[in-house]
Amino acid sequence: MRVGEAQKNRLSRSLKLALAESEGYVECFVSGKDGKLDFKKQALYSSKGGCSECGYSWPELDSRYFAINSLGRCPDCDGLGVEQEVDEDDPVENFTQEICKSCLGTGLASKLSAITLGGRTLVDLNRVPLRDLCAFFVSLQKEAFAQNPAFKRVLGEALQIAERIDKTGLGYLHLARRVRSLSGGETGRLKLAGILSETLRGVLYILDEPSQGLHPSEINELLLTLTRLKELGNTVIVVDHDDFLIRNADYVIDLGPGGGAKGGELLASFVPSEAHRFKDVSATAAALVGGHNVSVGASTSAKASADKTSFIVVEDAKIHNLNIPTVRFQKEAFNVVCGVSGSGKTSLVLYTLYPQLLAAASQQKGGGARRFEIPKIELIDRKPLAKSSVSMPITYLDAFTAVRQLFAQLPEAQIRGLNLRSLSLHVEGGRCEHCGGRGEILMSMKFLPDARVRCEYCQGKRYKQDVLDVTYKGYSIADILNLTIEEACEVFKFHKPILKKLEPANQLGLGYLKLGQPTLSLSGGENQRLKLAPYMSGTQVENNLLILDEPTRGLHALDIQALLKVLRNLVERKLTIVCIEHSADIIRQADWIVELGPGAADKGGRLIFEGDFKSLKKSKASKIQAWV
Repeated sequence: MRVGEAQKNRLSRSLKLALAESEGYVECFVSGKDGKLDFKKQALYSSKGGCSECGYSWPELDSRYFAINSLGRCPDCDGLGVEQEVDEDDPVENFTQEICKSCLGTGLASKLSAITLGGRTLVDLNRVPLRDLCAFFVSLQKEAFAQNPAFKRVLGEALQIAERIDKTGLGYLHLARRVRSLSGGETGRLKLAGILSETLRGVLYILDEPSQGLHPSEINELLLTLTRLKELGNTVIVVDHDDFLIRNADYVIDLGPGGGAKGGELLASFVPSEAHRFKDVSATAAALVGGHNVSVGASTSAKASADKTSFIVVEDAKIHNLNIPTVRFQKEAFNVVCGVSGSGKTSLVLYTLYPQLLAAASQQKGGGARRFEIPKIELIDRKPLAKSSVSMPITYLDAFTAVRQLFAQLPEAQIRGLNLRSLSLHVEGGRCEHCGGRGEILMSMKFLPDARVRCEYCQGKRYKQDVLDVTYKGYSIADILNLTIEEACEVFKFHKPILKKLEPANQLGLGYLKLGQPTLSLSGGENQRLKLAPYMSGTQVENNLLILDEPTRGLHALDIQALLKVLRNLVERKLTIVCIEHSADIIRQADWIVELGPGAADKGGRLIFEGDFKSLKKSKASKIQAWV
């Protein structure tokens, strides 16, 4: 349509009038050379950015309309990406989750699919791997609309963030992936990607065990990242136990000599090349000088097992990214499952082997795990232990009942009429009722984290005074709860029922924990080792199976050695152990190694090696071989 200067003003006024009369909609018809309107050829326009047919108009869009935690959330799943179906007979235990069909698991409202960028919808972009998203952003830079200064700046920032995550090896993730579904290594690298901005200078970075959950090859990438931060003019402080990181540090500060009350001293500070000068005062320096010295020897039972009947066989493992026709785990041996982050270790062990063996043990149809007589199957993970507000190491180790029985039998307790119930922290009687036996009061701070204040009535001792007046070897029951596990082993060294419960935790390197400290205060590694302790004191472990999920996280070389001794002892008692682990020290001591890979996500999930350590050293397919 050609409009001359004379007609432009008149046309403009006509359009404005039409829009005003029709509340934002205008219908235009084509006229022929004879001036007659062709009512079959019309065009509909709107000043509201909406549909002239149904009347729907988009509001003035901003970032809130594209966020799953704001106005862009899917109404069917409330932005969760999954829909939950609850069993009405047992709503607490039985529910299933399925991907929301409306948003395809992205959590975004389906109506957003009407808005495209470069021919792709937001739902599309949330479902593609980050490495492909980087390529898409690069292609957008060539578009004419991308030359807008504001768009150009936003696109550049988005590309920079996506590339940072891709550089940490997480290019296979997509934006719709929920953080809670990430492995420990993936979570660590994602956090690391958040600080890889090359624009910051003069920043002090403090990283708490960044090597947790990382494959040795990924730790090398971590070191390159930390070095890059340093070279940019920043200071980096790392709290870690990894041998490779310590050897490549500029300066090492070693604290000790033990844990808890036995630690807190500066043992040595040195550059790694001078570690030999401090090997007599620092276990860390001694480890650097002595090299790989974590060794407890192979099990005799594992050496004797070579025939096929000595294996648990899992067939057709297909969950998540797995594509494994057959994989074996050796019976009565120490099995280690390794591989890069995201290669499928958790999917194989926790989501395939564990549920199938549980099903087989309960004589249900279990799928791919061949039947195998296993009286008991235990999973020891890193989840918190706490079940109540008064949960403590002494209660989890099942030693508190024996301690209460001992105090209740004392003459002074019987004179005062105290019994086992009087010494309980769960029921009324001898406990301090003001704090409910917790020794502290929880104060709500509204918009700040809750504060914990020592109880002014019992002064943190948890019990009433008449209970505290009863003593054993000069210790009240409150004093006993304030002892470390190691100290308690000495106090009760002639009381076998109590010592038998506490000694395994001491052997696992947890002697520094106080008997009465809240289990909520324990780290993931402490949780896992404390869960292992009761299993050690059990009399019957033969033919049982134990699954561990990265038990060496946060452990010093000496702690790893203590853990290995315990695990080896259990294997000698004919226990089968399956352990997910990255630690080179653990892998070297394994009787049977299963390695998944070669990469992560769609590039992983395959069995690239299974066998003993001697065979691993000769393997050309193995990715871990070069690091152990």
